[in-house]
Amino acid sequence: MLQGTATHAIADEEAVYVAGALGPVPSVWRMAADTGKTRWGYESHTEAPRGGWPTFAKDRVYLVDDGVNWADAATGHGRRAELDAWGESVSDGEHVFAENNWYLDGYGLYVSAFDMDLKLLWRRDYNALSRGYQVPDVGGLALAGGLLVHAAQHGALSGTALSAFDPASGERRWRATTSPQSSPSTADGRVYTVERLPGEKTDRLVARDLATGTLAWATELANARGPAPVLAGKFVVVHATDAVIAFDATTGDRVWTAGLPRTAPPVQSSTTLAAAMGSRTLVVVSGTRVHVVRLDDGGEIWGDAPIAHAKKIEGPVIVGHSLYLVADGRVVRLDGSAEH
Repeated sequence: MLQGTATHAIADEEAVYVAGALGPVPSVWRMAADTGKTRWGYESHTEAPRGGWPTFAKDRVYLVDDGVNWADAATGHGRRAELDAWGESVSDGEHVFAENNWYLDGYGLYVSAFDMDLKLLWRRDYNALSRGYQVPDVGGLALAGGLLVHAAQHGALSGTALSAFDPASGERRWRATTSPQSSPSTADGRVYTVERLPGEKTDRLVARDLATGTLAWATELANARGPAPVLAGKFVVVHATDAVIAFDATTGDRVWTAGLPRTAPPVQSSTTLAAAMGSRTLVVVSGTRVHVVRLDDGGEIWGDAPIAHAKKIEGPVIVGHSLYLVADGRVVRLDGSAEH
């Protein structure tokens, strides 16, 4: 059996696709959803894993971790398109989009579009840098309404901005001069991000019009950088260092606060929230405890430390009645009293 160190996992009813490292090598592998048995493992044959989220599209699993990779979901056979890329990926079923937010060698900082076989189609927001340059790991990608939104966090460089592109051509549709402090989320014709607006000294949770980038509202919000805001019905939910906070998606008004601190690092890939719209609940990971709260008012329904001796838990993913977590480098499934 493969002995890998898991960083993130996505799942459906049949399979769990895990991103992480097999030894020092960035990798992705498939596990059976019912038993947790490993079915295959793909290794990128590079040597600098940082632990990004995988993307599932057209029966393939894509991973941007020291390169842009794909693996066949049934067999694990795949290939790498290029070296020295780390960040988020997303797909519309016809293209795969990848960002690079760390420069070691290669092309610098950018967002790129590929066809499904990873042939490069276009590259934008390019910044050529000196070797080893690293920027805050709080940008990212979102896709909706026929637009690709890129929160380009390039530190002090001119490329730092929030932009929207035509996914097919790469034409920039709009650009907002701001400093993104989270990955973006999109719903109902809006883009939601944590940003530092020009001339200000405090972050804000910001809503913008998806079609134009025009500011709809901006609410002061400290210490909630990193992952994309969670969009759940009429709420925008973020996990700050001292609490989970829900805002009205239309107005930006605070609706409720749950005093569950965020202990995960403030980076794009370290997620601690997952919404279950069928039961109108929110799963919150706080330290090594897992909480379920009501989405409408933040009231706690259940809370426990369900994984004995765990030191680090992140990445909640809900599939049906199952909750998947990554605990100390392994994938855990909570399903009532069942654990795999």
